Amino acid sequence: MTGKERTNETMIKDLIKDLNPLGLAILRERIVKIAEITKEAVEANPEKWDNPIVDHSYYIYVCDKIFEHCGFEHNHQTKK
Repeated sequence: MTGKERTNETMIKDLIKDLNPLGLAILRERIVKIAEITKEAVEANPEKWDNPIVDHSYYIYVCDKIFEHCGFEHNHQTKK
């Protein structure tokens, strides 16, 4: 890679800024759905998800963070 490298954070922030409310809703729905599929796959076959850089448990951690912040049940929770 050469020149100015964009980080994952920058790319995601730029995407969010570029989408309208409908696009953001679709993005959120897709992220949650993919996280659901991923978590099921990791739990069903964890050793397949291990690699030298990332342990399978981190995939589950990230999916749980997605559900915590973006899950649709999150809309219906009341703040304490």
